[in-house]
Amino acid sequence: MGYWRTVTIEGKPKFWDKPNCRWKLSPLEDEAIIEFTATQVDYDEVNNDPDTTELTRMQAETLSKTWNDPVWLYPSTSQLSGIGYCSLTDLRDKGITTEMATDEELGKSIRLATQTIDSFCNRNFWRREKKYLLDGDGTSVLFLDDRPIIKILNLKIDDVEVTSSEYKAYSEAGYIKLTGLEPVPGKRMKGVFPSGDQNIEVFGQFGFEVIPAEVRQACILLSIDLLQEIKSEIDLTESDNKSTRNAIGLKSVKIEDVSVEFQYPNSLIRGEGSRITTGNTEVDVLLLKYRKDMEAIVI
Repeated sequence: MGYWRTVTIEGKPKFWDKPNCRWKLSPLEDEAIIEFTATQVDYDEVNNDPDTTELTRMQAETLSKTWNDPVWLYPSTSQLSGIGYCSLTDLRDKGITTEMATDEELGKSIRLATQTIDSFCNRNFWRREKKYLLDGDGTSVLFLDDRPIIKILNLKIDDVEVTSSEYKAYSEAGYIKLTGLEPVPGKRMKGVFPSGDQNIEVFGQFGFEVIPAEVRQACILLSIDLLQEIKSEIDLTESDNKSTRNAIGLKSVKIEDVSVEFQYPNSLIRGEGSRITTGNTEVDVLLLKYRKDMEAIVI
């Protein structure tokens, strides 16, 4: 077996189709650690690729830790990677066997769980780069609706760039405060965002570098909940057969010290807009601090 660091193309790393290949994606999913059984021909091909670097096992493990130890992905599940706030492996690790549910069914439950979380929290948790045009109001503070802030890449006031030493970004609270902005005669006073319509341009990285642990756990719990509904859409016939192709099959799953019993509100509505519950009280508690309407901002 050999290890390499390489780039990704459309969500998959280079050489993903090599024998027994598996890989770990970087947080931005633009790079990957790949591992596969290499013949001499494969070895020469990969090592001659300009976008690929060979790693020792220790180097691969160290790099993986800097990427927060993502799970290994395989060709059979790669099309389902990045679909939500937890992975197929997360659900398999909780005891959902292939007899209970296929990868496709798990993928659907993860997508629905992720949509439900986004609706409940009135936000999403993906990392993203965005540009905003905002109105200055004559104060030293500029509030952003998109938070947390990972990094402000560029800030302009009336088309004039502001240096990073002249402001401070408050990540969790989601605002920018001017700290040393000098006045411009006829345009702005010292240390304030001048009043105007869309005269402030903010370009930055927002969201989460890594999906928060509470959100990931919430997605696991909801995915298991929703899997029951997905299975019931396929076959509504109750049976003692353990195969989910002949019966719903899942009665409960124990996750660490929590036993999840399957009782689902049929009226649970998913889609756009906010919601007052996910349908699972434990999940609601996990996500409460991430709801936009529950966040406190202190200046």
